[in-house]
Amino acid sequence: MVRCVKLEKMVRRKYDNDIFRLKAVSLLRQIEEAKEFLSHHKPSLGFWGEHLLRGFLRENLPNDVKVTQGFVTLDEDFDSIRQILYYMIHHKEDNVDCVFSDPISPQCDIILYRNNVVKSFGEIDIVNAKDVVCVIEVKCSINRKGFEDVQSNFKRLSAMGIQNKYIFIYNAPKYDTLKSYFYPKQDKMNDEVIVDDGAKALYDHGDEAYLPLAIIGVNQDYALCQDYIIGERDLFGYIAYRLTKENASLSCLQLFLSFLYQNIEGKKIVTKKPFEMKFDGMACDYRFGLYDL
Repeated sequence: MVRCVKLEKMVRRKYDNDIFRLKAVSLLRQIEEAKEFLSHHKPSLGFWGEHLLRGFLRENLPNDVKVTQGFVTLDEDFDSIRQILYYMIHHKEDNVDCVFSDPISPQCDIILYRNNVVKSFGEIDIVNAKDVVCVIEVKCSINRKGFEDVQSNFKRLSAMGIQNKYIFIYNAPKYDTLKSYFYPKQDKMNDEVIVDDGAKALYDHGDEAYLPLAIIGVNQDYALCQDYIIGERDLFGYIAYRLTKENASLSCLQLFLSFLYQNIEGKKIVTKKPFEMKFDGMACDYRFGLYDL
């Protein structure tokens, strides 16, 4: 009986690790299948990618955390928002962006939130900023221009008090390419450049507030997260850790859910299994600094 219990625990632990790898493969396969029919219309392909991730999150997050898409607002009621929209339409000659950026966010692919929404339009919800757990930008793939657009949106969300922001990429670039997006473009003809040592990043002290907490690359199986890089120079930057549990490497999806549970539980130590951050080994796969601490 004891041996059977031990065997069951071993199988369950292995299942916890493997199920997320299998799910990652399934998500990528569904994206590739959709490309055959939707490649001529990228917005539809993007919507499909968002739909898949929202379904995955609904299956794995607590019931009191809701998953939606839409907009974040600082207002408590829709009448206030209606007045702002009226101003936008009828005062185009004024500095509308300045007024609009404060009370209403850009469109958000995925919003995790608690409590009720301010207003719903079918599957599109307007959520008050105080109820938002985090915002996730979903990309089937990303280039420098797409990354800059995300950062612009995140900057506006940060101004509204949204601290937890993530980028989830199905077909993500390799580490060096992604790193280059944090630096000025060095080659006008090539988007995939290696950043020279000593190059100055586009971001500095204070910018971490609107940079993504983590960037998930499903096909590359990485979770690149904000962290401090301690060495000859102490830097703020990003690190991709390789965590192992029961001699198995954790999938980027499992790490991503652990990050989200940290936001949901409001603490660094996650207690929900199998997303608790207990592991046997940890190694750094990749890291880069942006500026000195």
